[in-house]
Amino acid sequence: MTQDGLFRWQEGKEEILNSHNGLPCDTVFALVRDNRGALWFDTQCGLVVIEAPELNRWLQQPDVKLKVRTLDVFDGAQPGLTNFRPEVSKSPDGKIWFANENILQVVDPEHLQGNGVPPPVQVEQIIADRKNYLPRAGLQLPARTRDVEIDYTALSLVVPEKMRFRYKLEGHDSDWQDPLNRRQAFYTDLPPGNYRFHVMASNNDGVWNEAGAEVGLEVLPAFYQTAWFRICCILATAGILALFYVLRLRFFCWGLARSPLTPTSSDGVRSSFLARSKVISPPSSFRLPVAYNAPVERSVILCDSEDSSVDQSWLSSAGCPARPLSQELISQERELIEAALAECKGRVSGASGAAAKLGLPPSTLGSKIRTLKIEKGRFYCN
Repeated sequence: MTQDGLFRWQEGKEEILNSHNGLPCDTVFALVRDNRGALWFDTQCGLVVIEAPELNRWLQQPDVKLKVRTLDVFDGAQPGLTNFRPEVSKSPDGKIWFANENILQVVDPEHLQGNGVPPPVQVEQIIADRKNYLPRAGLQLPARTRDVEIDYTALSLVVPEKMRFRYKLEGHDSDWQDPLNRRQAFYTDLPPGNYRFHVMASNNDGVWNEAGAEVGLEVLPAFYQTAWFRICCILATAGILALFYVLRLRFFCWGLARSPLTPTSSDGVRSSFLARSKVISPPSSFRLPVAYNAPVERSVILCDSEDSSVDQSWLSSAGCPARPLSQELISQERELIEAALAECKGRVSGASGAAAKLGLPPSTLGSKIRTLKIEKGRFYCN
């Protein structure tokens, strides 16, 4: 007796024949071969026979699932454990005898009748959210259907309790489902789409009707699950982004069109600075030094210095001294230039401090310090 199936040793390797290979249960009391080479098992769930070709297939592929025939209580068998030895035996006439504490049973393998008729299969009804639908071509289920039940059955008058079913919902199931003898299939939250339900059945001897029965159905989409709704959402999003871009562009252009004489801040220094400023259009030949081409909104250039790279006539027309920028000033860091601008606006007292930071003589700046201010594409000279 073993509770884990049939064990086999070959070349130092253990192989097990159990329910994973098709046996109805794992507990085996005894076994014997008949005259045809088939192997008979006395198990906890009945009398099981495996034909010789199937047994040879398991010997070659230990993980394969075999076709077995089971005689259980529906066939009149009464399995049970006993202390008799042997528990199972073969008589000279080829009959197999099984003994337990309650009964002595005999099977004649040569005259064992089988059922070779596959059972007809039928889909009875479809229940969607507790509403019944008859299976028909072009069946449509309402949008937002949550629970779907498909009832099916098969007809076999020879031990109908031993019929087995398999089903598959194409479009949802990736493989066949094995509900044993249950006659319902359940699905929850099927997404919108077209499906085809296919079911097959076997009789008491494992003869399958592989053609089975099938029915098609469609779960309708809600309005927010349709393709046109998704397209509208995409178009609406694109429209909002385009509108935001246009408004931003107009706001930017409106800012450029504002008069530079209009104070834009409560800062008195900035307001007075802009009030005293005048807009200058630089000549086409004017080019700022490379040091001032950085992508910043505002930069400041001190005019009280020397550099021949700046158009002196344009600076003079702007009211700045004819002396262009010094090369030393161009090479200074941005924060030093901003410090000089702060001094120009009165945030730091004294021009000599800026000159010291810039490494220039105090007399170079003095009270004649002037700034050229570039803001949003316009030039201001103060």
